[in-house]
Amino acid sequence: MKILVIGSFKWSQYAPAIYNGFIQVSEEYKNLENNWQVEKIDYEDFLYTNKNKLTTFLNKVQNRFHIGINILKYNRTILKKVESFDPDFIFLYRCYSVHTNTLKKIKEKTNCKIFSYNNDDAFSGVPSKAYYKHFIKNAFLCDINFVYRKKNIEDFKKIGITNTKILLPHYLSSFNYRLEEVEKDIPIAFIGHFENDGRDFLIKNLLEANIPVVVYGDDAWKKAPLYNEIKESIFPARRGECYNRTLNRLKIALVFFSKINSDTYTRRCFEIPITKAVMLSEYTDDMNEMFPEGEAALYFRNPTELVTKAKYLLDHPEKITLIAEKACERLKILGGSENDRAKQIVEEYYKLK
Repeated sequence: MKILVIGSFKWSQYAPAIYNGFIQVSEEYKNLENNWQVEKIDYEDFLYTNKNKLTTFLNKVQNRFHIGINILKYNRTILKKVESFDPDFIFLYRCYSVHTNTLKKIKEKTNCKIFSYNNDDAFSGVPSKAYYKHFIKNAFLCDINFVYRKKNIEDFKKIGITNTKILLPHYLSSFNYRLEEVEKDIPIAFIGHFENDGRDFLIKNLLEANIPVVVYGDDAWKKAPLYNEIKESIFPARRGECYNRTLNRLKIALVFFSKINSDTYTRRCFEIPITKAVMLSEYTDDMNEMFPEGEAALYFRNPTELVTKAKYLLDHPEKITLIAEKACERLKILGGSENDRAKQIVEEYYKLK
């Protein structure tokens, strides 16, 4: 089995996770495949690295509009790699700069399968429809288009594409785990970015109810309409090992969903349970199906319910323990790691083969 992963390897939770997952699951297929190879093409290798005003500008143009000399080199490199490596399948992870002609040439000259995946909503219009133009065109040539959310299955159907499958988010098995020695000393917190969808209002409601909520987020929180009223509870984002340690310190982890991406779950819904914090989440049918209400998570549908349930959990620490344990069990049943996702992709390849 030869697998080629193409994408940006800048962030460990994206293309690197699936790439490493393919390597890790090879042991499970040793009876079927003796020669298991996984190779990659990193989009980041095609950005200007000698930083100055001009190259910074060129990188911005390249990333936004998918044009430039480096994009041509990127596509030529893909063709040369496919010719020399001869993969059984190619996995395109958030590939917005791969030209349609590149995929056409691969399909004409090889028998390899092509899979695509994008965790953002390519039909949202954000940052622009043009931003996803190559991605959408390429979807017609892919053997399977893996999508993050059910909504995108319907979006693809509307343009005549039906070969879509859900690929849920995941936690990183080597990065997200329970630290038994870490005390759960943070009562309730939200770790994540700001969107102007009312989440600052929800934080304010909790503070007004004397619930000691904190937010770990980026500078976008300074743009929140209610920032001045909640700023004392906002702290810098947590990255790397500090992120996992902070999750382990939480008793209750708030979950808000991106309205821009029309999310009904998020990657943190798989990272939180493994650390045995309780999810107090916005309600969605998808979340309730994966983590049943009152059993493996608690949900809120309005600010009053959020405050009521936050107070209830803080007043009943035994419930926090029980629900957190159940969520961790559910995660194991669902299969929540990057290795689980890699195995799902390989199984889909065998079905096609």
